[in-house]
Amino acid sequence: MLEDLEALIALRDHDTMTKAAASLRVSQSAISKRVASLSRELGVELLRPVGRRVQLTPFAAGLVERTAPLLSELKRALRPEDESVSGELTLVVCDSVLSSWGPPLLAALDSALPEVRLRVSTRRTTAAIERLHAGEAMLGLLAGAVEAGDGLVVQGVAGEPMVVVHGPEGDATAALEAPLTLMAIERHDATWHDLEPQLKALEASGGPRLEVGSRLDSFPALVAMTQAGLGEALVPLGTAQAMGVPAARIRRLEGLTRKISLVGRARTLDGALPGMVSATLERLLPDHLPRI
Repeated sequence: MLEDLEALIALRDHDTMTKAAASLRVSQSAISKRVASLSRELGVELLRPVGRRVQLTPFAAGLVERTAPLLSELKRALRPEDESVSGELTLVVCDSVLSSWGPPLLAALDSALPEVRLRVSTRRTTAAIERLHAGEAMLGLLAGAVEAGDGLVVQGVAGEPMVVVHGPEGDATAALEAPLTLMAIERHDATWHDLEPQLKALEASGGPRLEVGSRLDSFPALVAMTQAGLGEALVPLGTAQAMGVPAARIRRLEGLTRKISLVGRARTLDGALPGMVSATLERLLPDHLPRI
């Protein structure tokens, strides 16, 4: 069944029998037979033709999303323990992570994997995804809403608290005025896409009502505005702490977080080096996430 699942994952990544077969170094008929075998075993259709391409059925797409990470883990577990894994890995990190708690995490990664040479770049999450699609980066450590699909595997590994930063005269323990008007990140930012439904749910559950009065395209700029006494801002906790905001001016809103994910192309993450780096980052993350 593992080879059958691998064939289905290859079709998800490559859309055609020809490309899927080439990626696995097998014949097209082998791909077809493997998928047909899996379809018979599960009792459901897994593919439907779309012109010259094939498309996964909704059931198959869900199956791949659930099993692809597990299959990668199994392959790594079956690898001989004495197999040496080394080389260079290109890692793209979300800019607001790399400007706050990211560097200590990468230093810990460097210490844990001295045999790996990291080439680190930074982009906004949306631009980082483009680099991953283009093959210009092997792995991404990204923040905010990231959708799987088009060959990308998204593994949510943590949540970074989002906080309200008050100005110099503000007090995070004081009662909130309703509604609280604040500054926030631009709507096109991946973090905002993650936050918007959470803010609605927060208000619906009886939590504070937050209204956005203005927007900027940078979390550090938002914090700098609050430091100058120009209002309150909704920012990641790591950014607030990295810019020296005192704890007394940082208000945590329960349940409000932005997703932190490890992202890469499915076939890339199957490789020994990216898989090892991804697993090590996931292990190190809990000790480096910001806390109040």
